[in-house]
Amino acid sequence: MEKILNKLYEEKEIVEELIKIDNDVMNTDYNFNSYYEVMESVLNDPFGRVFINKDTVFVTEGDIYVTLTLLKRMIVGANVVIFINQGFVGMNKWLISKYKEITNSDMVILDTDINYNKYIDKGYKVVPIGEDAIINQVLEDFYG
Repeated sequence: MEKILNKLYEEKEIVEELIKIDNDVMNTDYNFNSYYEVMESVLNDPFGRVFINKDTVFVTEGDIYVTLTLLKRMIVGANVVIFINQGFVGMNKWLISKYKEITNSDMVILDTDINYNKYIDKGYKVVPIGEDAIINQVLEDFYG
């Protein structure tokens, strides 16, 4: 995760453009510093890691805190899809691409399609994650 934080600074101009696009689409007012603060809070999160051993689709609303927490806490042993059903696509795509670059893994993908039924048909475990405040409890319930 520290490497992603470093990438955030290395690619600050790109990140600021993605944040602007996401803000325009989602009618929010995040900025570079607010994303940095979220990343720091996830880095300082005391929760342990969880092993994902079954193909899983995490259904989220696109909250960056949720995506970062998943990336930090997962030990990926199966295919993982982070399915965003609302917004903040720009920053989520950037985060997933940096995660893949750093870990050299193609087992985590981002999907922003209309629905996630194709994963149900393939036997994926569906884990809905709504509010960011409950993500750690959800991970413990499903994988703890």
